[in-house]
Amino acid sequence: MERLRGIANLWNWLPAFRAVAETGNLRLAAERLHVSPSALSRTVRLLEDEIEQPLFDRVGRTLQLNAAGEQLLAAVRESMRRVHDAKLLIDTKLLSGRVRMQGPGTMTHAFLVPLVDRLREQHPELVPEIAPSLAGDPYAALQLGDIDIAFATEPIAQAELVTIRLGACSSGVYCGPGHPLHGREAVSMEELTQHAFVAPPSDDGVPLEGWPAEVPRKIGAYVNALALGIEICAQGGLLAVLPDVIARRPPHLGTLFRLPSSGIAPMQYYACHRPALTPGGRVETTLKVLRQVVADALATAENNDAAG
Repeated sequence: MERLRGIANLWNWLPAFRAVAETGNLRLAAERLHVSPSALSRTVRLLEDEIEQPLFDRVGRTLQLNAAGEQLLAAVRESMRRVHDAKLLIDTKLLSGRVRMQGPGTMTHAFLVPLVDRLREQHPELVPEIAPSLAGDPYAALQLGDIDIAFATEPIAQAELVTIRLGACSSGVYCGPGHPLHGREAVSMEELTQHAFVAPPSDDGVPLEGWPAEVPRKIGAYVNALALGIEICAQGGLLAVLPDVIARRPPHLGTLFRLPSSGIAPMQYYACHRPALTPGGRVETTLKVLRQVVADALATAENNDAAG
């Protein structure tokens, strides 16, 4: 009983502790919890007094977790997830509600759009919520619980998260009907580099869509939105490196021309999520459906390529 009383004293302070720990800022954490920063500061001090040791190192206006704080945060995250999963089971809502996903444009166009239809058919109580990759750091959002699944086109190294490979799709250099290279039966890499590309921006200059990093090229426009990049390419002014799963199917099939080029790396697709505490839950079910969607989409792209 004494142990229960001790935990009860801590329990009401743990959400405040988690918010401060994950934001590192009293003001931001207070906004998230809809309380004042001074009230939040008092709560943290009460928690530290109760466990008789500090949980944060005060560095200027920021709060950085120390070793004790890191250990407590890990326990709080797991405990809250277990309580949440238990509530879903009690409410018989394990396969209902929102599944929050975030990914790059290639994922959204190639797989997440058909995923919505497939989920509605097989699990109508699951409601996918899809956010663009520009909506902040997806791995931080996963750990915070703001999203359930993050998608990427590169391997993900996060010790606290689970990463699965969904598949790979061949990519090529495409152009629109008005481009000088349209209809060419042979194009060298040197010829390609004489023409400008539309491409996604990269912080470190490394191409994000499969173009070989060791081959310099001209960039005529940077765009974050894949749909806009495809539209610019289709108008005939710029080349684009695109996954075949997107470019070689309607509405782009027949409009975009795939140049006979080599050296373009396949686009890899990965999914990342927190470890499942309850087997067969929303995330596992969504990913199971998504893997079938990916397999079907890649098979369709291969068939279109063979037919073309």
